[in-house]
Amino acid sequence: MAYSKKIILLLSIFFICCLSFLAYTQQKQQDYNYGKSWWTLYFANPKSENLSFVIENHSSQNNFHWEILTEKVQLSQGDVNVELGEEKTINIQSPQSVIGKKIIVKISTPKGSKEIYKNF
Repeated sequence: MAYSKKIILLLSIFFICCLSFLAYTQQKQQDYNYGKSWWTLYFANPKSENLSFVIENHSSQNNFHWEILTEKVQLSQGDVNVELGEEKTINIQSPQSVIGKKIIVKISTPKGSKEIYKNF
């Protein structure tokens, strides 16, 4: 009888340790900044006539260059600094001259670039 109590106690301790380890690793994996390097680009309000877009940064890159293009013509550009774990909204009002055209928002860093577009 004494051995069965020891085995049950040992298995219980092992089970609690396993659950604790799994909870710890799951919590680390849900952190957007822990051991990951990515950034994303999206429109603040995709259905509106506004061209405002958001850069969400979870990488070591902090400097982003943005351009707004239509039919290979640059409408505006700029540079923005977005720190790790930060989201920054770039507010751009769409000019009247873009009605009926495809607008491309291009973001670039030294390590790559991304594009999104909107049809008016």
